[in-house]
Amino acid sequence: MTVLESYNRLRDRYIEWYKTASQMNNYRSSEDAEYSWWEREKDCQEWSSKEGTYIPMSDTKTLKIMRGWFKECKNK
Repeated sequence: MTVLESYNRLRDRYIEWYKTASQMNNYRSSEDAEYSWWEREKDCQEWSSKEGTYIPMSDTKTLKIMRGWFKECKNK
């Protein structure tokens, strides 16, 4: 399985988990799940001295960070 496939699978698992967890709290499941994932994903950037700006992290780094974040969400 490629890193991108793992990332997409993790995203799908997060959305399903969020919808199940949010049913108890009456949230707008799918939209909220996708938005919260997007919010966290956009923070996966790092400073590039060469570019002089923030750039997206590698797919591997992003996957690792998002896995950790999802694990924290499930433990709350």
